[in-house]
Amino acid sequence: MYEVSNSTWDYCVIIPSSSVRQEQGRLFGVGPDADWTKAYDNAFGISDNVYKILTLCLLEKYNFGFMTPNEHDRVDTPEYMFRCVCNYDLCNSATNFSKYLSNIMDENYVTLSSR
Repeated sequence: MYEVSNSTWDYCVIIPSSSVRQEQGRLFGVGPDADWTKAYDNAFGISDNVYKILTLCLLEKYNFGFMTPNEHDRVDTPEYMFRCVCNYDLCNSATNFSKYLSNIMDENYVTLSSR
């Protein structure tokens, strides 16, 4: 794993590896050009001195078959993706999902308890 940055990214994303489908996890950044970040803006904007959203995890369903103009090439099986979004630098730097959750809690415990 190596660090990558881009000034157009507002959020960090982790797609955890899956033993169900033997898929490797992925880490990347997203901004409004690549994702519908308005939902993340709204969710993370709810935070205050008492309550703070640390990560937003989503299970999404995509029906990409409807985007295929040729019915012969259409795949009607939906695809599913589970991913988590966080909103500060390197918040997705863990190598696995358990470590990701631990890091998010540990990093924010220090931040919140030092106030």
